[in-house]
Amino acid sequence: MSDAPGRLDRVVRRVLDESASSLGSEYLLSLARNLAEELDLDQVFVGRLSEDGRSVHALAVWANAARGEPFSYELDGTPCQEVMDSRACAHADRVHERFPRDRMLAEGGYRGYVGVPLRAPEGKTLGILVGLRRRPLEDPAFATSVLLVFAARAAAELDRAEKDAALQSALAALERRREADAYLLRLAGRLLTVQGPELVEVMPQVFAELGAALDVDAVCGYFFDDDGALQPACHWHREPLRLLEPNAAALGAAVQREWWRRTCGDGRPLRIEDLERQAEQAGPLAGWMRARGARSLACFPLLGPGGLFGVLELSSARPRRWEEEESATLQHAAQLASASMQRVEAERCTQRLHEQMARIERLESVGQLASGIAHDLNNLLVVLLCNGELLLSADPPLPGRAAGLVGEMLQASKRAASLTRQLLVFASKQPSAPIPLDLNERIDGLLALLRRTIPEHVRIDFIPGHDLGTVSCDPAQLDQVILNLAVNAADAMPDGGRLTIETENVLINGDYTRLHPWARPGRFVLLSVTDTGCGMDPETQQHVFEPFFTTKGPGKGTGLGLATVYGIVRRHQGLVHLYSEPGQGTTFKVYLPIVERSARSVGRKVARGGTGRGERLLLAEDDEGVRRVTTRLLEEAGYRVVPACSGEEALALAVASRAEPFALAILDAIMPEGGGRELYEELRARLGDDFPIVFASGYGGDALRPVSEVVARDPRCAFVPKPFDGDQLTQTIRALLDADR
Repeated sequence: MSDAPGRLDRVVRRVLDESASSLGSEYLLSLARNLAEELDLDQVFVGRLSEDGRSVHALAVWANAARGEPFSYELDGTPCQEVMDSRACAHADRVHERFPRDRMLAEGGYRGYVGVPLRAPEGKTLGILVGLRRRPLEDPAFATSVLLVFAARAAAELDRAEKDAALQSALAALERRREADAYLLRLAGRLLTVQGPELVEVMPQVFAELGAALDVDAVCGYFFDDDGALQPACHWHREPLRLLEPNAAALGAAVQREWWRRTCGDGRPLRIEDLERQAEQAGPLAGWMRARGARSLACFPLLGPGGLFGVLELSSARPRRWEEEESATLQHAAQLASASMQRVEAERCTQRLHEQMARIERLESVGQLASGIAHDLNNLLVVLLCNGELLLSADPPLPGRAAGLVGEMLQASKRAASLTRQLLVFASKQPSAPIPLDLNERIDGLLALLRRTIPEHVRIDFIPGHDLGTVSCDPAQLDQVILNLAVNAADAMPDGGRLTIETENVLINGDYTRLHPWARPGRFVLLSVTDTGCGMDPETQQHVFEPFFTTKGPGKGTGLGLATVYGIVRRHQGLVHLYSEPGQGTTFKVYLPIVERSARSVGRKVARGGTGRGERLLLAEDDEGVRRVTTRLLEEAGYRVVPACSGEEALALAVASRAEPFALAILDAIMPEGGGRELYEELRARLGDDFPIVFASGYGGDALRPVSEVVARDPRCAFVPKPFDGDQLTQTIRALLDADR
């Protein structure tokens, strides 16, 4: 045992001397030969791990003192699987008995086994180095040590061999391309010089030249969409062959991806020389060929890194033999079309992305404007609502006519407050606040607005369901869903028609979900919005909920209406589906889960009960009108109010009032000089964790996130959205003050 290091050194040196001058696959074979000779092994091989990790492909094999043939080796149930799961593995004897499922061990009569994994420097397993012996291994540890010495170099050379093979394959492909006819080479050169949007315009011309060169009547390229149907990308045809409308989509509708995979997914083209004699071979393509007037056809699979992604179709109105000698030309044409079509699709995607980004930027600008307008309006509405309530509660009471006028002013102010909430929803600045709702009541309250919004030549009918279940929804967002669906329906009826809104309770069970994969079991309230408009074809239905998809002309639609509906419904754990046929109208069905809680009325006046008991309150508000009316309202409610116009002034007042401390603070969440989260932290540090704080703001979304986080975790904090009325504010204050009593 004392000579083991010296023995290891001698063996390593001999192997190094024999293999030092070779590289790649040559080195791997030399290594296998020298290891077999030095360690007295009957077989040594270097294998590459497959992409799925289930097998090894032996690239360099030395067996029975001669070069062996490459082979593939399944790992399951073999000692090589142990190697992949650990650092190294050796079995001195009876390895074939321990792994009876390993056919290589059994057929070769191998008893001894040693193997080490081959890993890249970053740790990725590339393959395996294995030695086998028909007699027991005399020194398994020594054999393992020798293999481990060469594992890193073998891994590097294995990687080099693979890259060499890939390079050779690429060179061979390049050589084959050079052998293609001059026309395709010129065509390829021309396409390579075309960039950007020009490529989209050039492709039909290229297909026309290709059709003329190959003497066919149509050249069409198709991509598979997400549903496995073919959709046209580029096409050219000439008389008498017809191009089916719309957009030759009949091929995609009739023949799905799985049929193409079975037919030519391995790269072989499908050839029909005469439809009258080969109708059975054409299968589902036969009807499509007859509709176009085609008698012969050749379809070439378009293969990319992910497998089959499309089909190149060449067809003729007459019978045509697809000669073997033109196969190379046709294959090159398919490869050229494949690369070009992918570039065209990429360019179209880029164009769509630029357009969508422009729309997003425009909508972001509008959203920022809407958010700012909503904030300013909310401050003005606080003044209107609170002063109106003060007038109605004045002593002595207002005369009847004056009280009526003030009441109308309050109703208008509340409608304006609802509009500001919708502005914030549009700007994605309104947080979701679901509450139990009766859908019938919500729709009934929207009918007046719908009849003002929808053109008069569209009749609106509402059919409410009986004993409707309660749903949990954000009221403003639910309104957005109903309004978007109604406006979309009206747009589909430019010459007038009927818009029907219907509600009912439904139960979706397992049988229904098996027939309708989009559904899920449960109890739902179903909202159906039906129009008698133009309807939609299947292709349009596939994209109708996609952001920015619109069938309207430029400048007439954002493409976000139905996408917003889809997003809101899914956010509320609901389902949305549509049924439509061209010329027969459309029905959108929205399924909202039923909850067990009772519905709450939204918008009704909160009962009074926030009267003060002389408590001293700190009010921090930068808007003078809001500050003045809030002070007046709280003082009339029985509180003593000390106003401050900034966060800094509020903090100074709080610190200076230790002799007569404040009972509670009302803070505008966002102020120019210290507000919101920062002022909260200062007050907590100076007045303690039990000091109650009410935040108020007309902003929403990201601007309020810091404050929302505070309110969510601090039970001594509350939030009142602007515009608030007197009852809402005083009840919130009273609840916090009484929390510990």
